[in-house]
Amino acid sequence: MRTSKSAAWLEVEPDNDDRRSYNVSFEKAGTVLGFEPKYDVPFAVREIYEAVKAGIVDLGARTVTVDWYKSLLKADQLVDATRLNGRML
Repeated sequence: MRTSKSAAWLEVEPDNDDRRSYNVSFEKAGTVLGFEPKYDVPFAVREIYEAVKAGIVDLGARTVTVDWYKSLLKADQLVDATRLNGRML
């Protein structure tokens, strides 16, 4: 599904293992702390897009959450494969 409220598009992938929700409200930060953002979401999307396009953003396993967890599971399997009677070889 693709949705857009501005020039930025959000693509939702139902088969993605990452099921966290990023729907947040900053109302309390504004009312209690007087916080006002300097930038809006479309600006942030453009900034991230340009950084990815320019190769500034690291898209390796350590910075992509699902890939990071997959690498940790793989490392755990490797460690388990080197155990004998519950002890490291």
